[in-house]
Amino acid sequence: MVRTCLCPVLLCVLLSPGPGCPAASPGARTGRLSVRQKPVDMELERLGGGTVSLSSFRGKPLVVLFFATWCVVCQVQVARLQPVRAALGNEKVAVLGISLDLDRRLVAPFVRAAGFNFPVAFGESSMVRGSPLGAIRGVPRVIILDARGRPVADFVRPASSKVLMAVLKPLVAR
Repeated sequence: MVRTCLCPVLLCVLLSPGPGCPAASPGARTGRLSVRQKPVDMELERLGGGTVSLSSFRGKPLVVLFFATWCVVCQVQVARLQPVRAALGNEKVAVLGISLDLDRRLVAPFVRAAGFNFPVAFGESSMVRGSPLGAIRGVPRVIILDARGRPVADFVRPASSKVLMAVLKPLVAR
């Protein structure tokens, strides 16, 4: 009984911005990062076969979206990414979705239903403890890399299209 009651409460606490939380204000960025000197890279298995690495997107900013099929808020984040990508152009900004689902069979139907128009790869459960992009402890999580592959912004809660545009526009202009 405790588990049944605790899960929805914990989910609400994790997903709702509280007072003083940067996500509570509409234009705020959560976790704006100072640019690291070294680019990050990792290679992952791609949905549909083959592999994809972060370095394969070098030359343009990359939006990395960590998601899970059970995450309703992740669908909202995908919908917020679509107009940003359309406004800035596919040739100027890349997006890579990384699924953290344990059951990979669920990912392809979810991606089709949610309308993903960008490549998707499979993350590993070990990413919760750490990855080249840090520990991924919640979804959705959006990390933006500059054209050299260096993390410049990290959103641990859903980011609005307006906020994503504010971060990406200067990166595209470089």
